[in-house]
Order: sequence, then structure tokens, then C-alpha cells
Amino acid sequence: MKAKLMLCLCLLLAATTMFAQNLTVTGVVTEKATGYPAIGVSVLVKGTTNGTITSMDGDYTLSNVPKNATLVFSYVGMTTQEVPVNGQTVVNVLMSEDTQNLEEVVVIGYGTSASVSGSTLFNEDVRSELISSWEAGAEVRFFNNRLGLDVAWYKSNAKRQLLNLPMNSLSGFSSMKINAGNIQNSGVEIMLNATPVQTKEFTWDTQVNFSTNKNKIIELADGINEYTLGTYDNLKILAVAGGNYGEIWGTTYLRVTDENSPYYGKMLLNDAGLPQGDSKIQKIGDQQATCLVGWTNTFSYKNFTLSFLVDARIGGEIFSGSNRMLQANGVAACTVVNGKRDKFVVDGVIADGNGGYSPSTIEVEPQSYWTAVTGSTGNMGIGEANLYDATNVRLRNVSLNYTFPRKMLAKGPFQQVKLGMSCNNVWMIHSNLHGIDPESVFATSTNATGFENASSPTSRTFLFNVTLGF
Repeated sequence: MKAKLMLCLCLLLAATTMFAQNLTVTGVVTEKATGYPAIGVSVLVKGTTNGTITSMDGDYTLSNVPKNATLVFSYVGMTTQEVPVNGQTVVNVLMSEDTQNLEEVVVIGYGTSASVSGSTLFNEDVRSELISSWEAGAEVRFFNNRLGLDVAWYKSNAKRQLLNLPMNSLSGFSSMKINAGNIQNSGVEIMLNATPVQTKEFTWDTQVNFSTNKNKIIELADGINEYTLGTYDNLKILAVAGGNYGEIWGTTYLRVTDENSPYYGKMLLNDAGLPQGDSKIQKIGDQQATCLVGWTNTFSYKNFTLSFLVDARIGGEIFSGSNRMLQANGVAACTVVNGKRDKFVVDGVIADGNGGYSPSTIEVEPQSYWTAVTGSTGNMGIGEANLYDATNVRLRNVSLNYTFPRKMLAKGPFQQVKLGMSCNNVWMIHSNLHGIDPESVFATSTNATGFENASSPTSRTFLFNVTLGF
């Protein structure tokens, strides 16, 4: 029996080695000053393009990471950190404020003293950010801890934000570092956990998490009403004073604006019966989610443990440049109806030249329609046309573990042997982006998560593990 057990363990260890060349690393990034999750932090395998960003909960998952790799954690206004993996599958990081190192002092117009670092102009009066926060919560337990409820409310204000204010390139600098702004985060977190079934051999534990967060721009700086988080041609992600952090600004369909007209709000088509774009850049959406929901279930039967996590992001919008690109090239599914590309009449009105409007009766070619939608007003086309609800529901994780009984290990060298396998990003249950993952973003180095354009698809990862205890 002992020989068979040792042979089995050797085979398992050999199989495990095959999967251990590269790792899937997970972790949570937290702001050291506040203890809050650090959202949108770039996590990159040093020397590669393999990277991701932290979620609204500050967590991340990064697959295909070599055991001896180094992870680089970076975010504007915080000190970049390089953390060796050293074979670990969980790497948690605390991010601290970035202290400004003045590399050299020069004198510019009228004797103003400033410091220069690269192409950014630093003023000697720049100070560190100031964060004030309030939090209140309650925790209750019932029925011998078989039912529990945790509720927390928080509010924080980050003042003296470190911002790079764009400058005229003729000045010799691309931007100037300033203190500005008052950004407020407030929200509620609720966690309900229960053990509905508990017998001698079987246990069912379940946990539901709910969170909502509002990130508002109370003010920026004198004379500054907006700050660009990310931009691509006629599509922008902005922080606007008085608005939310991460508003999506772009172009819209040209519509009838006469409130007295029976066609008020209808698309105003050109003489060919095709949509027109309003070239004025305006707010078309918001990248912030209304709430996040997670549901975890764990089933234990004898030595087996099965668990799964279903999570959902409710609300918020995202602009999809990938869908626009597919439409422009005629390969998107929406460019074909029932396998055909027949002419059709666009639902809109045409100006009659006398101040009135009449419904269009002009049939248009699908190619002409999609060319108008994806090519008007700029490279990103009419922004409103490819703005999607970012709501999505997915089976995030499934794991199965088996723990060998201690009796089987009594005569062996191990006190504990545990085998496990798990899968991350298992199944997209619901999404509105026609095959594009709402968690795909254009760049991992910014907080502009409301925009994607030919972004790399998110991956499904499998992990096999063996835990040995001596």
C-alpha cells in the first residue's frame, strides 16, 4: 500500500511540474494611506507586454507568469513597485504616494523657480496629496454563526491631487505637475454569509457581496473644468468638475432639436436617407458601474470541496472601437440580417427645406449606412452608435479540491496532501458587447476603462496544484 501511495504521489508531482513552468498570479493592491482598494493599477510582467489592471475591488489575475518573473505595479501619483514572484501564486501589494525627486532647478520667466524631470515641469510648491476619510459599519451574527451580515459605509476626499496639466509644446514641456482637485469616493459595502446546510458529512456555505461606489469630481483647479484620463481622436474619457470620474465624451447622431416638432428627438438624415453625426463633443456615457455583486458557494462532502463564484457588474457604459472596426469592414454580425444585405429604410426624418420634416422613405444600401455610422465626425465614427451597456454577468471561478484522509498518510512522510484544480473566467453568462469582454480596455496604464479598441481578449486560465504538508 505504501509503495503504491508513493508511486501515485511521484506521478502527481511529475504531472504538476509540467504545469508549474508558468503561474497564474492573483492578488489585491491596496492604498497604504487609506486601506482602500487601489483601482486601475497597472500590473505588468517586467520586460514583456503581459499585463492587466486592478478591478474595482483592487484585485487582479495575471496568467502565464514565469516563476522567476518580476511584477511591476504602477499608477499615476504612486510609487512604482517591482515585486519578484519567486514562485508565489498570490502577490498582494501596498501602494504609497509618490514623493517628488527634484532632479535639477532652473530659472524660467520672471525668476520663477521650478524643477525639471523629463518633459514634465515641476513647481517647488507642489505638495503630497491629502486624503480624509470616514467609515462606519456594523457586523452581526445569528444562529451560532450560521448567518452573518456585515454592512459598511465609507466616504473619502482626496485633495491636492497630483495632476499633469497639458502645456503648449513651444514651452519645452508637455505638461506641468500641479496640485489640484477634490475627488470624493463614497459607497456602501454589504456582505451576507450563511450556512444553509450543515451535517456530519456535507456542508453548504454561501456568501453574497454587494458594493456600490460613486466617484465624483467636486472640483479641479481654478480655470480648469476638465482633466483627460484617456483619448482617441473624437472619443474621450474625462474627469469633469461637478461630474463623475470617468465620463465618456464623444459625438452623437444629428437629431431634431425642435421640441415643438412631432419628430423631436428623431434622427435627422441627409438627402440620401443616411444618418448624420453631430460633430460637437458631448457627454454620451459614464464608465462607473451602478453596483457590483458577487455570489460564492462552497460545497464540502467528506474530503471533497467544490466552490464557484458568479459575479456581476451592473450599469455603466463602454465604447467599443472593436465593434466599430468590424462594422466598418462589413464583418460584424449586425451588418447582416437573416443572412442577407438587403436595402432598408433608416428610421429617421429628412428636412423639407421649409423648417419642417418628413419621415424618410429612401432605401439605402447596408454598406452606405455603416460607412456613414462608422466614418462620420472622426476616426471613431458616431460615438453614440457604439456605446454599450457595460453590464455583464459571468461565472468567474470554479475550483475542486480533494484532501487525502489522515489515515492514508499515517505511515508516509506527509501530514497533509491536497490536490486541486481551478478555472478562472469560466463563462460569460451575459454581455451586451457582441462578443467583446467589457473588462477589455484600450490601455492598462490609465483609469480610462470606458473605452476599448482592438483590445486583447481576456483569457481563461486553468490551474492545477498539489499541497504537501510535513
